[in-house]
Amino acid sequence: MSSSKPKWPSLTVARGDGNRPRQNLHDRVLDLHHDTSVFLSHLEAHNQGIPKPLIELIRNTQFVVGEVLKHPLGEDWKQAVAELREITLDIRKNTTTTQHVLTTQSLPLSSKIRSYAQAAAGASPPAHTVSSHSSARSPGATPSELSKDREVIVKLPDPGAVQTFRRLRAVEIKNRAEKARVKASKETLAATLASVQFVAARQLKSGDLSLSLRTAQEAEIARCHPSWVTAFHQKAIVRLPTWGVVVHDVQVKSVGDLGDPQEIKRVGDQILAKTTTSTQNKFLKFLAHTTFF
Repeated sequence: MSSSKPKWPSLTVARGDGNRPRQNLHDRVLDLHHDTSVFLSHLEAHNQGIPKPLIELIRNTQFVVGEVLKHPLGEDWKQAVAELREITLDIRKNTTTTQHVLTTQSLPLSSKIRSYAQAAAGASPPAHTVSSHSSARSPGATPSELSKDREVIVKLPDPGAVQTFRRLRAVEIKNRAEKARVKASKETLAATLASVQFVAARQLKSGDLSLSLRTAQEAEIARCHPSWVTAFHQKAIVRLPTWGVVVHDVQVKSVGDLGDPQEIKRVGDQILAKTTTSTQNKFLKFLAHTTFF
């Protein structure tokens, strides 16, 4: 009688819940490594004519599984997933921002700007305390251009006052302005007015007086506290800078008929009421439609 063939080893994956394999991936890898080791030992002990390629496959599987057990991929995978999540969040954020910009740009003009007053209210306030000439400008601003930012113009009311100052030297006009400034700062308790200084003066061809301070900001302070100007004449006034403002993309019908004086007044009052600037003595000198061809 021939001897019976040796039995094949049982698979450890059958040690799970009933006949089902283990659910934990790490345990399943351990079982696979154990099974391949046992099967290789069995094949070496009992040569049963198994094809060599199949033996090599089992041996390679055992080697790869052993490497996986030595160098777990868990932490690497967690880090990669975390980095991928951050990239995904950045893409989502950028996509949301881009969609908002595209949606805003695609809105009709009527929904962007609903009235002339709203457009004016959304603009930045005038800031003539800052020089209008940049040091990075090419070509650079000349000293005479920069000096205009530090200038305060005093308008004299009549020819008699003009002739009075024609007879005075520039330094005398400057000294009179300085004395008036000091007096006004004490009477009004204006600390900012006390901090400025007139440094030069001249009379223009028109007869008005040009007074220069040290900076554009000091010139603005002198304009905002004009009580000193009465030292030149009881009816003398400080000339305030004016600005021309052009508002684009406003529907004509939303403004009204600017050929009608009453409509001009109504629209002007609405603009002044809704603007957020705190400029003293706000007023509009001219208001009209502008057409570009």
